[in-house]
Amino acid sequence: MYKSETVSVDVSLNEKDVLLCKYRLLLNKPKYGVMTGISVFSLIYIIQLFMTVGLSAINYERDISSHLPGVAIAVIFPIIIILILVKNWLLNKKEFNAEKIIRMNYFFSDFGITIIYKMENNISWNGISKVIESKNNFIIYPSENSLILIPKKYFKDTEQIEVLKNILTEKLPKKKLSLKKKSLYST
Repeated sequence: MYKSETVSVDVSLNEKDVLLCKYRLLLNKPKYGVMTGISVFSLIYIIQLFMTVGLSAINYERDISSHLPGVAIAVIFPIIIILILVKNWLLNKKEFNAEKIIRMNYFFSDFGITIIYKMENNISWNGISKVIESKNNFIIYPSENSLILIPKKYFKDTEQIEVLKNILTEKLPKKKLSLKKKSLYST
């Protein structure tokens, strides 16, 4: 006999939650991930340059000019990353001036995900590109450019989380899922 399971979760996201979602989406884009990586390695390069030569022993014209491309990258890329992060923060502030908390209802069923926020929206299981379970959240990617954040604290109990995991594993292929294994010692 076929057993149909559903899960309904009421979520209230604050400004911090939404901002973290936006940053996560931003860093998932390849160009921003590469820029962040280049920024980190460039800063390490500059620190290493100054540590090996020493600040007092630097011949600025010779040492800096010989390392000019690395120095330029080390300065420009972090500035770009910081400007992008500040821009996202300011846009987020503007969005949250009207509402301090965003309340949504998610309903998971055999047909897909129903999202109720101002209006009802349905996403079929075929439309989901990836699902990640972290320690505190479920992150569902309907596409590469959007995500649904569902903090685990809004589930009624751990049984409801397990029912959601069962639905996800039944409806999505394994390559789209990154779920945590249930601990043998959990209560």
